[in-house]
Amino acid sequence: MSGTALLLCPGKGTRFLIVGALIAAWLGGQGAQAQILPKPATSHTINKNAEYYGLLDFEDMQDFEDAQRGFIAGLESPRVIPNDNPQLDALGYPAWSMEEYFGFMESPEAPASVNPSLWRQERLNNFNGLFEVVPGVIYQVRSFDLATMSFIKTDHGWIVIDPLTTKESARAGLALFKAHVSTDPVVAIISTHSHIDHFGGVGGILTVEGKGIASGEGAAEGAIVYYAPSGFYDEALSENLYLGNSMVRRADYMYGSYLPRNERGHVGSGLGKTTGFGGNQLYMPTVEVAENGSVWIDGLEVVFQLAPGTEAPAEMHIFFPDYGAFCPGENVSHTMHNLLTSRGAKVRDPKAFAYYIDEAIDLFGSRMEVLIGVHHWPVWGRARCLQMLEDQRDMYRFLNDQVIRMLNRGMNMEEIAEAFELPTAIARKFYNRGYYGTLNHNVKAVVQRYVGWWDGNPANYFKYPEEEAAAKYVAFMGGEDAVISKASQSYAEGDYRWVAEVMKHVVFANPDNQIAKNLQADAFEQLGYSFESGTWRNIFLSAAEELRNGTIGPIWGGGFSNSSVMGMPPTLLFDYFSTLLKGKEAEHLELSMRFRFSDPDLPPSESDLYVLVKNGVLHFWSNKPDEAAATTYTLSKAAFLGLLQDPTDMTDIEVEGDPLLFAQLYSYFDSRDRLWNISLPLGYDNSPESKVRSLSVSQPWVEEGQFLFRVDGVEGYPYRVYSSTDLEEWIPLQQGTAPFEFSVPLGEAQVQFFRVGE
Repeated sequence: MSGTALLLCPGKGTRFLIVGALIAAWLGGQGAQAQILPKPATSHTINKNAEYYGLLDFEDMQDFEDAQRGFIAGLESPRVIPNDNPQLDALGYPAWSMEEYFGFMESPEAPASVNPSLWRQERLNNFNGLFEVVPGVIYQVRSFDLATMSFIKTDHGWIVIDPLTTKESARAGLALFKAHVSTDPVVAIISTHSHIDHFGGVGGILTVEGKGIASGEGAAEGAIVYYAPSGFYDEALSENLYLGNSMVRRADYMYGSYLPRNERGHVGSGLGKTTGFGGNQLYMPTVEVAENGSVWIDGLEVVFQLAPGTEAPAEMHIFFPDYGAFCPGENVSHTMHNLLTSRGAKVRDPKAFAYYIDEAIDLFGSRMEVLIGVHHWPVWGRARCLQMLEDQRDMYRFLNDQVIRMLNRGMNMEEIAEAFELPTAIARKFYNRGYYGTLNHNVKAVVQRYVGWWDGNPANYFKYPEEEAAAKYVAFMGGEDAVISKASQSYAEGDYRWVAEVMKHVVFANPDNQIAKNLQADAFEQLGYSFESGTWRNIFLSAAEELRNGTIGPIWGGGFSNSSVMGMPPTLLFDYFSTLLKGKEAEHLELSMRFRFSDPDLPPSESDLYVLVKNGVLHFWSNKPDEAAATTYTLSKAAFLGLLQDPTDMTDIEVEGDPLLFAQLYSYFDSRDRLWNISLPLGYDNSPESKVRSLSVSQPWVEEGQFLFRVDGVEGYPYRVYSSTDLEEWIPLQQGTAPFEFSVPLGEAQVQFFRVGE
């Protein structure tokens, strides 16, 4: 709690002394307590949510039977996997936690503030632990992470498929498996695709097994063979490298990572509960599978089907003929998937989804008995497996073809998204509902894929930036008060989409207007309560929280970790550096340098790089060994890591020329704000601390036997008044929305302290 303390001293001509600011740490995230609390669902939201009971068959309990089938053991209360980083654990960021969900999600009846279809999905995602899928040979660990980890029996051990996001969760999942099923070794790991929730925990498996990754398929005993699809390593590195800071911040909203877990906050993300906070690392696979076909892993036939350009750029399906088990990567799951993820990525191809699902039906359908996904729970029985595959194939193809048809009619992106409907037989299936991807968002993704962001209307081709446009809109609409008044009426009528739209202009025109921010937050909140999509709910509720109470989330991040740098080839690192260079500021620079890396495992194409900075562009080449450079650095990648931490540190580096030339270049690299604003102007200070920087309390005056004080602060933001006699125990006295007055009877004010804060 931050605030101002006032000491009221007794005696003749009572004196008052403002003691000063009493500042305590304010931490974003799960430990923070919102000061403007979430509001209940309105009647409009309740009625909208009630419509789903007439739309979907909530009496169908097949998914609940499947999600619990074969249960062996789960996380024991408090259902927490500790973080290996004790500092994060102490701040309330364990590697994984399920405990909070069990405190409020036991009832099958959805609360008024949660869409009933999403509530059903997230109660299914709550089933966590170790499950037997095919007796004795296939097991899964579910809801230890956003993803699902599978164990497949071989002659002498086990294959692990998709070892989760963090080493802590993977380690805990494997330990649970060994405690209840088998202590035989892990002989192979398979990552189905290049997203971090399917490879980040590899290190946890290696730790438990006490082994490393094999350098070749015929490696000696003591190493684990690691398979991944062609292009996996490069895609895994590059997707989160170039736009990592942007994607991580948007993912804060998408996964609701820092929302409180309750019926007015986070309930899940549709594809799984959420992401964890543990450690992860990318490892080079032993084998990147380059063609369809069979391999034998410790006596078990494993059939790979490549599916590039689908849910991930590098993706594959897996079939186990001996068990009739098909793993479709992330191309088939118990939700409509994203064609354009909210965190940001390249648009995915719905035709490719449909094509590779159809190819899988042809290749494996006649032998398929169980479908084991990399999220959610399995499906048993050939007919049911094929039905799900066919329905999702048709859903993605329908999206592709019908959006193209509607574009050719002249409709724009928003018009298509509003009008688009799936065929009823597909739309009513729970596994085709928009819990993660949504129909509205996917339609827009298809439009973007084929024709880009512009709708052809010149009025939308050369628009003002948001802040400048906002000021003009507000002026045209009669000023802030007029817009707020009209928007308040729209809110009362239940038109929350319109309130969110018009209040955006007031908020961007004047981000200090807390009343405007509160109204937009109220609209975001009611929309979030009504969404069937877990990610849409998270996005809107995260925005509401930040508008009301300041930015949420941790400030860490933005540096270079040992594992990320050591895992990257130098050419990729310098390609990344080119995106950090503040080009306009560096336009006058002309620098040349050479980096000779001494690591014996680097190929010639990575061991000698000529770097040139000119015209605000960082160039680099690996094929110019004779080009003269002003400075040459000879070093290992480990020493290069030290150089990135301190560009003046020449430890273990041989230098010919000016040793500080790289430091000069480094000074033109852009810094990254981890918590950049999303729902407010970029340069605006929305930290929680900013809410109390303007807090002031007047000197008191006496009126009708009372001491009166005036509290000023952020208009529309609530502050609390506390009283104390010993400066240790503080008792809430009054709360008000600034500006407000509070009073204390003369007789009660003697030798008391009063503090005002959030």
